[in-house]
Amino acid sequence: MLLRPQHLQQYDRFLDQQFRTRTQMLNPLGWGLRQLQIDGQLLQQGAFALTMADGIFPDGTVFSVNSGAQRLLMEVQPGTQNRLVYLALPVVLLGADETAPMEDENSLTRWVSATQDIQDCNLGSSKTVNISTAQPRLKLMQEGELTADYTGIAVARIKESFADGRIELDEQYIPPCLTLAVSQRLTYFLKETLNLLSHRAEAIASRLAAGSGHRGSTDIADFMLLQMVNRYQSGLRHLDQLQHLHPESLYQQLVMLHGELSTFTAEAKRPQPEPPYDHRNLSDCFNRLMGEVRQSLSLVFEQTAIALPLQERRFGVRVAPIQDRALLDQAQFYLVVKSEWSPERVRTSLPGSVKAGGVEQLRELVNLQLPGISLVPQPVAPRQVPYAAGGCYFLLEKTPEHWAQLKKSGGIAFHFSGDIPGLELELWA
Repeated sequence: MLLRPQHLQQYDRFLDQQFRTRTQMLNPLGWGLRQLQIDGQLLQQGAFALTMADGIFPDGTVFSVNSGAQRLLMEVQPGTQNRLVYLALPVVLLGADETAPMEDENSLTRWVSATQDIQDCNLGSSKTVNISTAQPRLKLMQEGELTADYTGIAVARIKESFADGRIELDEQYIPPCLTLAVSQRLTYFLKETLNLLSHRAEAIASRLAAGSGHRGSTDIADFMLLQMVNRYQSGLRHLDQLQHLHPESLYQQLVMLHGELSTFTAEAKRPQPEPPYDHRNLSDCFNRLMGEVRQSLSLVFEQTAIALPLQERRFGVRVAPIQDRALLDQAQFYLVVKSEWSPERVRTSLPGSVKAGGVEQLRELVNLQLPGISLVPQPVAPRQVPYAAGGCYFLLEKTPEHWAQLKKSGGIAFHFSGDIPGLELELWA
């Protein structure tokens, strides 16, 4: 059989097709930029140029641009706004030529033919031969110029081109990339999330450490929350240490974090549908998701109930000092009562057996049998207050007269008349 160039070309196509199919099946998102560097000086002169770029096109073609290769430069007309800039490469057309000389600038061939002196690398041989080689016909194009004849990657977005020639790029834009190192914004998202998780974990841990010996539903929720935050903080810290991290891996972690946070923050306890991952439009999907994560982390850690320790005094008096005076204006106060009485008896009998008011007014309320702050029985436990099995909940009614006196007092005092067996009390704001 006579060996012809077509045999070798067809074999190259076969190997190329096999390789592309395998890699795309293993990772459909395995394309994008691995390195990117834009010439900042030329931006001040009305031109867009790449000094370095390498990566993989969507069709699987590997490319590399550096200062030693042909310079990629594109003039930008003043008045250009919100326009993507693509690094483009002609697609392979069946039956069409694939190479052409560099001088043919309008050619749609994928490769540019060139000659190069190549040395024999065998030991003891220094023979050099001039051979024909090919380089990809890379080109910079603006949005709207990219047709079906090209495959391309959007490397930047022109925010505005001014009359004096200056070009301002959109710093919020995230190009399709293979690693977070390409985009400062993606790297910032990872660092920001780690900082938010670290601060919130410290806040929860400090609150749990400073809490009283009582462990209610609020504390259980805090422990579960701290467990979740610690888990994601450790996982994201590991991702931050990787040399190459695909943006989809970060997106997956952020989506999972948002989903778990919704258990504690969303009214329906279920996450809203997250924006789907879009490798061609990383800016929109990451910006929306990070907004949700920030909001969830800002809501999660607000303490909803504060325990006010009750100090037992003589003659059936209990006193709860109030250090934070803002609670008197901002909070509702609940008294949790447990005793050997039945819950029904506690709800019906206790309000008439208790005098409540400011510490300084309690003696007058008891001696003169004056009404104090009313205790209103609650049919169910308030959502913000830890659940106490067998306990009854009473809301301290904020009547203007008694509450005004309480604001001048050092705390809330309670006097219990009669014998209430097994009495246990908690006061929550």
